[in-house]
Amino acid sequence: MTGRLDLSIELDERRGFSTSGVAVRIESANDRPDLDAKTWTVLVPTGSRGLFVDVPAGSYTLQAWLPSGQILRRAATVKDDQIALVVFVEKKLKTGMARDRAWQDRTFDLHKEFHPLEFQPAYSSGSDPFAGETATAQIDFLHERASNLSWSRLPLAEHVVDELKLHLLEGETSTDIASNAELTVISIKATRSTNPDMLTWCRHWVRVQNANGASIGALPLPWLTSAVGDSRPQIEVSYEHHQQHLEIAVRDHALDLLLAYMKLGRLSAAEMSIDLLSHEGTLLRALEDKRGNPLAACAAAYVSLATANKKQIDIWRDWAPNLMNWFPWMPDGAIIRACALMDGPVSKDAKEQILTCAKEGYRRGLPFFTVGVQHLREILQLFGGDDPEAEEMLGSVRSVSSRCDISEAFTTLQFPSH
Repeated sequence: MTGRLDLSIELDERRGFSTSGVAVRIESANDRPDLDAKTWTVLVPTGSRGLFVDVPAGSYTLQAWLPSGQILRRAATVKDDQIALVVFVEKKLKTGMARDRAWQDRTFDLHKEFHPLEFQPAYSSGSDPFAGETATAQIDFLHERASNLSWSRLPLAEHVVDELKLHLLEGETSTDIASNAELTVISIKATRSTNPDMLTWCRHWVRVQNANGASIGALPLPWLTSAVGDSRPQIEVSYEHHQQHLEIAVRDHALDLLLAYMKLGRLSAAEMSIDLLSHEGTLLRALEDKRGNPLAACAAAYVSLATANKKQIDIWRDWAPNLMNWFPWMPDGAIIRACALMDGPVSKDAKEQILTCAKEGYRRGLPFFTVGVQHLREILQLFGGDDPEAEEMLGSVRSVSSRCDISEAFTTLQFPSH
């Protein structure tokens, strides 16, 4: 007996970005202990098109990951030969959100020291159900030169602070801020630049502090574009005050489908869309244009690696050294190079080369992408057992990894006060 799910997605058009589809996870809510629950992940087109999915009759729970970072859950019961309608509607920002440009003129005292190498239990952002009200959060920005990056000293000391002065080469940078009691959204326009090497760029971070601790997020800058005006991509930093959750996202209509998979946990679904990504040329176009936007090239490489599609990976495998060598400020390039070398049985020489790339990635600092932290940890675990330096690095990576919010695309670390 089978029925059909009629899935549709309604996004908030005021956010000013489009997407080719939204990943939706469908899980059967099976009450029979003798039968295993089944799970599907599908890509649902946005707007009026939607998607029909034929499924066995029964009860289902569905979860949609929207480009805005919202995760919506629905339940549905499918009867034999009938259609169950499931609509995911993005929660709209309130029209009364105040735009506080004076916020940009504030200064902050960043005297607090954190200890990233202390192990932390898995930490999930969320509001305290026993708290009378949501704590006030303080949001500020930091930057540091690549030479100062360290796994053992995160960019939190006074001498690396430059609040909201991002110094993004010669490109124009504009920042827009919207805030209310529930949500603060900071949008940074992508940079237009003709300089392909970017050897002098700083790393940029956002920090949120409240009574329960702090969160540190790696901003995906430089995110370069040739677009002009309102069509320029945006780096969006959002903080949900009630849930105490920090999210960093890129709104880039040319890469929406690709970026939709970058949150850890969604990458496993990328294989289902490899034909679509390949047909549209999204993966290879981003990798070929690595000088135009090296961070987008890294995102494409990570998604391609997650599909485990050897034919697809072989197309760009020989490009990986350039992704590593051309951008020495980017840890992810070296990590991706190491991953690209792991093709089938690994010889002694290949093992040494993989470790060399992994160590180089480590020395460059924390990866921009959460999945980069995971890859680096796994490589050091697999190949660093008889290498004292790799073992020491693995200890640091494990410690920092224990602070990672694994639900986020870009490296976001949690420092709870308890």
